[in-house]
Amino acid sequence: MKIRSIILSVSLCTVVGASSLPLLAQLSLGGIPSNISTSSELRSASFGAEKVITLPAPQRAEIERLLEEESLGAPLVRATFRMGIPQEVDLSPSNSGTLSYDNEGRLIWELAIRSEGAAYLQLFFDRYSLEEGSRLFVLSPERNIVRGAFGAHNNTESNSLAIAPVAGEQLVVRYESPKGDYSLPNLHIGSVSYGFRSLMHETAGVYKPGEPWFVGGIDCAPNIVTHPELDNVSRSLVLVVARGSVVFSGALINNTAENGEAYVLTASHCLNGSFSYANNQAYRENTARQCVFYFNFRSPTGNVLTRPSEEQTLSGAEIVAWDEDHDLCLLRITGVEKEDANSVGRVPASYRPYFAGWNAGEHNPPYTAIHHPQASTARYTRCDSKIPIVDYDVKNKVWTNAHYHIDKWAVGTTAGGSSGSPLLDPEGRIIGGLTGGSSYCNTPFNDYYFAISRCWEGANMSDATRLQPWLDPKSTGKRNLGGLDPYAPLNPQRLSHNLYSLRRDSIERTAEYVVRISGVRTFYHLSDSSRVLGLKIVATTGGTFPSGDITLYSGDAKGPKEELYTTKLRHPNYTHLGGKAPRTLGGDMEFFVPIPQNVTLAKDAYLYISVTGRKDDSSMPLQLPILRSKQLSRSGNSTQILPLGASVWQESNSESLPSDLQYSGSFWIDAIVQPIQKENAKDEDLAKETPYVIVLDNTMRIVLPNAEAGKTAVVSLYSVLGERLCRVTTSQSVTDVTLPRLDLKRWVVWSIQYDGKVYKDVVQAF
Repeated sequence: MKIRSIILSVSLCTVVGASSLPLLAQLSLGGIPSNISTSSELRSASFGAEKVITLPAPQRAEIERLLEEESLGAPLVRATFRMGIPQEVDLSPSNSGTLSYDNEGRLIWELAIRSEGAAYLQLFFDRYSLEEGSRLFVLSPERNIVRGAFGAHNNTESNSLAIAPVAGEQLVVRYESPKGDYSLPNLHIGSVSYGFRSLMHETAGVYKPGEPWFVGGIDCAPNIVTHPELDNVSRSLVLVVARGSVVFSGALINNTAENGEAYVLTASHCLNGSFSYANNQAYRENTARQCVFYFNFRSPTGNVLTRPSEEQTLSGAEIVAWDEDHDLCLLRITGVEKEDANSVGRVPASYRPYFAGWNAGEHNPPYTAIHHPQASTARYTRCDSKIPIVDYDVKNKVWTNAHYHIDKWAVGTTAGGSSGSPLLDPEGRIIGGLTGGSSYCNTPFNDYYFAISRCWEGANMSDATRLQPWLDPKSTGKRNLGGLDPYAPLNPQRLSHNLYSLRRDSIERTAEYVVRISGVRTFYHLSDSSRVLGLKIVATTGGTFPSGDITLYSGDAKGPKEELYTTKLRHPNYTHLGGKAPRTLGGDMEFFVPIPQNVTLAKDAYLYISVTGRKDDSSMPLQLPILRSKQLSRSGNSTQILPLGASVWQESNSESLPSDLQYSGSFWIDAIVQPIQKENAKDEDLAKETPYVIVLDNTMRIVLPNAEAGKTAVVSLYSVLGERLCRVTTSQSVTDVTLPRLDLKRWVVWSIQYDGKVYKDVVQAF
């Protein structure tokens, strides 16, 4: 067996422990491995007799050398963090592991890999091509951490696949053939990453503990969710993990064909080891193949960060445009499914992707940066002054007349991990990507973004070194283009009683009485016939993740009528670092539950979602402490509960309940749905494009998407009887106004006069 250590040179791109960031590795279908029949073992000496492959741990001196290099700095260094050392290996069904049959006539290949003292192990299949009906899993020895099932749907033109890391010093690879197919699979493991430190636990003084998503020093960069005017374009932002160690940012970017081609704009230094592997085509292409893209890595709460879901990922990419003389990299995600060989691979609808527009022409301030500093949740940074294009010289690397210079940030800062992130003009179009700089919260100065206008076209530039052929495939000659919602007009929506309102900053925890109820249920009224793509649940943790059931029903305003789908609560993709069991989580978290079946509801139906300790046993307590909104007036209730041992669900504000269980508001259970056919003229997503108002208690939030300097909006609030309650003039993207007492009026009417148009709507005032 060949084993060779690969030492990564990492720069501006933050390096985090892949064990703290489980990589779902694209379109995992879930499920559990089948049982092995030990009596039908097929082991043969020709297949290798070792049951466990033991890899040597890196020498302590090697680890300390890497840490010393990190502390001293390197070109383009900003808050670097080195986590692991990939080792080249030669492991396949033909030379390693064991072979057997299961009870249903499947060929089973199982391989255990161990490396003493590892915080995590991560696999990269440099040869991966599976037949329909086959399944691949990567799991912990105890089977409580399961990655997969992966199968033929994960096949790509590169014939490779990056798999999620598994915490601890051992993992198990398990392959199951289609029934009756006993041929060896086309699988080969080319590298195993040894994690020598993490951000969670302290081991022998090698590293210090901490939570990667709640790092300090970047508090001045607000959570992106506090800027709802960026709701659309922020969905283009992706967190990227390459080679299991390098973390950086990028953005989905639109093209003039507007076909949803999965292009991601980022920086070249994130894929070439910050020029340690400059002009090394093989290295950067291999790095692209090992990229994992995290979508929607945004805290769903504003003032208090909540750990976002990590389940929505895609794996693998190819480089389509590369120019180290401008720090440009344009990737195409390969781990997307295609309808046929000639079609464009599409990001799954449940991810609600958005492709940012671009501007290679003129623009004016203010400028906005959206990014993942230190691999954190998506953050917001703003510059209010005009930005020039200048030379950028960092040690031995010089860029001439190619970078926007941010002299000073008005809000926020960038950090390691922000590399490759987009700089946006006032219309939310990308004008550049982050190369480097030296800004921090207390010194928000001097950041540099490569200008896409300088990477657009040129006499000495080939198609492989410029953006124009890829972003303007129709040769329109355009210098700017707006963003794209690729599923329009049937846009997937995240239905939520909390996410799009001020209530996301006024949440309550429910852990004190989840053992006294059997379940909670929320509901949504669907104006169009729709397909349910998935759920997002926001909960408090603090113990072993509970078991339970999630059930979907269709019904009407009176209650559920028909059960549509049920599934078990699965442990989210957060692992206990350095341990053998799923980690005990602290704080609040969001997790994503995919709905793989075709679950549809008719127009005007009600979707009911229940989360229970056990669906058919009301004596089982809920245990999962789902977050809920601030208490509302009784008229605003959208929640039902099932008391422990009861047979009938009740409105949660029912006076028949014990007083300490009575609640009026919304538990945080969201549904991601996609209209099958748009039957109403009103699109629920239209509010994200046009001005809108949110009213909560005595606060009114005014949101002006794409607000322009010098333009003002006149906002009026009326009672349903026509009484004007207040009148406000503003030119800000987001304005919060304290209102006079509304006396708990349920409905109010708002009117916005802006840019020659009048917008009106009726909303609930809680």
